Amino acid sequence: MLSTIISGFISNCRSHSLPVATRRLARVVARYSLSSEMSILLESPSAKAHQQQIGKDDAFFALSNRHYLCQTLNHAERVHAACYCYAFIDTKFDAVSRSQILANGYTIWSSSNDEHTFAVRLLLGNDNMYEGGLSAVFFVDDQRVGVMSFSIIDGQMLGIETSGPVVLIGRNQTTSDRWYQKPLQDAFKQIALPYMMLASVAGIGRGLGCDAVYAVTEHHHPHVSSAAEADVMKASYSAFWSKYHATPQREGIVRLTIPLESTPLDQVSSNHRRRAKARREVMEQVAQSSADAMIASLVPR
Repeated sequence: MLSTIISGFISNCRSHSLPVATRRLARVVARYSLSSEMSILLESPSAKAHQQQIGKDDAFFALSNRHYLCQTLNHAERVHAACYCYAFIDTKFDAVSRSQILANGYTIWSSSNDEHTFAVRLLLGNDNMYEGGLSAVFFVDDQRVGVMSFSIIDGQMLGIETSGPVVLIGRNQTTSDRWYQKPLQDAFKQIALPYMMLASVAGIGRGLGCDAVYAVTEHHHPHVSSAAEADVMKASYSAFWSKYHATPQREGIVRLTIPLESTPLDQVSSNHRRRAKARREVMEQVAQSSADAMIASLVPR
């Protein structure tokens, strides 16, 4: 265990300043009593694969980073969330699906026309460990254009009475190069990429049997350190979640019902009603495909 802690410190020294790496080490040492549950991560193939993919060697990442997933989670909650998610990946997905998730991705939705291909693939969390253990990554012509990262966590952490898996979204991001917009608009009229990504992740929640999906707000995002940074992210987080009548679940986290709840069509202006109807039809197709793929990927109960 000591060698693992030291390896994590060295890894953090490579990617952070010495004071930051030292503070992260101090958090691990101070909360060493939580390491009994943390032992799940030390043996988890998916947690190890995730660290290798991003070039890290910090098995105690859920403790060393005090803002893992959401700034309002306490130490024990962060550890429990990480252990739950990677244990889920290791034990609930069947062998074929799990190997695809750990490699090039498990396709949960796809479509094509004469000129372009579109797909959402389920992969390990993108670029870092802190915004979720998994990502729904959107590809156009095999080029990544958007990512929605999330973790599968124990619902009781969020105050849900019945224990069971729920989805907590920690990242909503599209590429700054908007080349994909015309192909997307040509194929799926009047819909923007984030709507399709949210539909896919909500579909994953549907496949898990959930009645809601949960999302982090910008002021409590793991990588936000100032109000100015939060303001920049608002459009992609709370403002976007509010389009689907998000309601507070606990500080820093909101709840979106499944199916996603939006303004009834008869209350949408006549000028926009056709566009809204078309967008909802596409989102439902993406959501149902993602739900079906999620169900098919799981080990039979």
